[in-house]
Amino acid sequence: MKPTALFTFFGLGVAVESINNPWSCQTNVVTRFEKSAIQAGAEKAAEYMLTGTTTPPNHAGNIFPHYFSNFEALTFQAVCENRVLYEHPIHPRVPHEYTGGTPGQYRVVLAFTNNGSDTM
Repeated sequence: MKPTALFTFFGLGVAVESINNPWSCQTNVVTRFEKSAIQAGAEKAAEYMLTGTTTPPNHAGNIFPHYFSNFEALTFQAVCENRVLYEHPIHPRVPHEYTGGTPGQYRVVLAFTNNGSDTM
């Protein structure tokens, strides 16, 4: 997939994968995201990463952003190779920033260099 949006947050470039046909694990269901919803989720995740903080643990003990294991074997652009991937919940509608509680089913994935100085 090619990125459809590129924006900057705290001077860091953030690439957003295609939002026209987002991956969904439900058959015959497509959830459309406003670019601003993806941007809000990515900005919140980047804010947590840059400040060294996380959301409070939810009922299952999960905090976000956290390491993205990619159990679904999603394919990412080459620019994400050799980078640590983190995931953070997003919601199709804005304003809605995840700050704790039930995370829902959608995530934004951010790639950081090993030293954490570059967000893609």
